[in-house]
Amino acid sequence: MIENSKPSWTGPKQRAKEESMNAILSAAAKVLSRHGYAGTTISRVAEAAGVSRGLLHYHFKNKEEMLAKVLRVNMEKNVDVAGTFLPDAPSAESFTDTLISALRSLFEANSEYLGLFLEGLTTARHSDVVRRELGDLYGSFRTALKERLGEMERTGIISPAISPDGLAALITGMLDGMGIQLVTIPGFADDEMHWRYLRAGIVALLTADRGSG
Repeated sequence: MIENSKPSWTGPKQRAKEESMNAILSAAAKVLSRHGYAGTTISRVAEAAGVSRGLLHYHFKNKEEMLAKVLRVNMEKNVDVAGTFLPDAPSAESFTDTLISALRSLFEANSEYLGLFLEGLTTARHSDVVRRELGDLYGSFRTALKERLGEMERTGIISPAISPDGLAALITGMLDGMGIQLVTIPGFADDEMHWRYLRAGIVALLTADRGSG
């Protein structure tokens, strides 16, 4: 039996729809990062995107749904990090260096992302929609990180004192804490001491002898 399949090419209407959505999401990210969730309005996003308010209401029921979509699009770009650049890490040190380099690159190339992340955390306290979105994305990242750490432990690259699951949760928390300070403390990213301490902390977790815990 031959199954029906959609054509692989994208027509002009579909491309125009995707371009419109990308413009809206990009504008929403900028407005949310600059004005915060409380200061973001449909009118501001529509003006920044160069579209009508009606078009935004067509795509999103409300501001809450828009934030959830913006968070997903921005975080999905980074969720698969553990599965893409970590397989070739030959040591705990190289693993850590790559992880920190990714965080620094993210901050330098897309500083809006960390601002959106903070807005998402704040909004998640009051929004089931945003809380579910963040929970799903966090779960995906931690799972990828846990699997990579487990593989590295099995091959003897790392020797942590705790399970890969706990290790993934701790490292995620360290990265989150670093991200919060990058956003809230002026000049924090420029102080190499902070990055050295973060590196030392992660390497220590990865190389602790199980028998010493």
